[in-house]
Amino acid sequence: MKVLIISYYAPPLGLSGVLRVTKFCKYLPQFGIEPIILTCQPIAYYHYDKELLKEIKGIKIYRAESFDPARLFFLFFGKKVSPPRFPSFHFFFPDSKIGFLPFAYQLGKKVIQKEKVSLIFATAPPWTVLLLGISLKHHFSLPLISDFRDPWPQGFIPPRNLFKKRLSSLLRYIVKSSEAITLVQERIKSILGIEGYLLPNGYDLLEEEVLPDQNNLFYAGNLLENEDAFLKIVEGIKESKIEIRLDICGAVREGFLKKIKRYPFVNYLGILPHREVMRLMLRSSLLLYLAKPNQEAGIKLYEYLGAKRPIIYLGPDGTEAEKIIKKTDSGIILKKGEKIKEAIEEGLRKEFQFLGVEEYSFSKRARELAEIMEKVARV
Repeated sequence: MKVLIISYYAPPLGLSGVLRVTKFCKYLPQFGIEPIILTCQPIAYYHYDKELLKEIKGIKIYRAESFDPARLFFLFFGKKVSPPRFPSFHFFFPDSKIGFLPFAYQLGKKVIQKEKVSLIFATAPPWTVLLLGISLKHHFSLPLISDFRDPWPQGFIPPRNLFKKRLSSLLRYIVKSSEAITLVQERIKSILGIEGYLLPNGYDLLEEEVLPDQNNLFYAGNLLENEDAFLKIVEGIKESKIEIRLDICGAVREGFLKKIKRYPFVNYLGILPHREVMRLMLRSSLLLYLAKPNQEAGIKLYEYLGAKRPIIYLGPDGTEAEKIIKKTDSGIILKKGEKIKEAIEEGLRKEFQFLGVEEYSFSKRARELAEIMEKVARV
């Protein structure tokens, strides 16, 4: 069965927002699904990862023009310039990518006719993609699955009162127009009051075996929302005088980077290709997971599980990430007031079981998605 996968973010763009669609498209063919990607022309974005294209080699990718800010910045300044973040609901609705819709709609019609597509899978954000999926669905009378990759409409932070009514109406329209909804987190169901299939993210291991040879604590991901928590870890390591290197890989605000680089044990590696990040995980002694505000379990947690290296978790009580770490016996929950030194020492000393982590692989997630697609297509 041929499925049109609509995603504004797709390879060669990098980072976590791209991985979900990349890994699904990599594994779906194993379960009888032929994915065909509809995405945007190159945009100004802060990280390109061409290695991800190799993972979906042979899969057809169609790229539509767009007049959204990221595309315009690319045309004028090149891909290495990140456009400013626009407050979407002030200038654009439903988001700043609305300039992608008319071009992608015209190209999407041609692709569906040419490829004889049987189903549409649209993954958001940006929410413009879901409107695109609905438009193509109505034109061809095709079933549509709308994928909520992130919470609606801007994390778990409620939108301003000025936009609540309009956004609520749009959400109802999306749900009503979709044959199925997939959600990355269970909490989204209760907050939004919508039903759907729970389809979390997963991990995808390197084919090569890499043995740990570092006495280090490794953090992968951006620090834009976790600066205070990370600084507590840094200061805790300094005060304890424990000998360990703290490696960081991801996006860090320039001012904060200067601040933490003063500590001799902090080693900033920059923004690296995903394959290299996975290799560093496998080589590390311990992995640091900082729960982001209003995020139950990020994709990095699943990759940590796949690496089978002890995790040190710091975040609110009761999150999905904390529950998964406890369930799988894959790490240590650092409670408020506890010392990082004791957590590091326990992490280096204890034998963890990593129970059932295979259940969190992207291969299994793709099989679950294929089953949903087959079920929806038959209705």
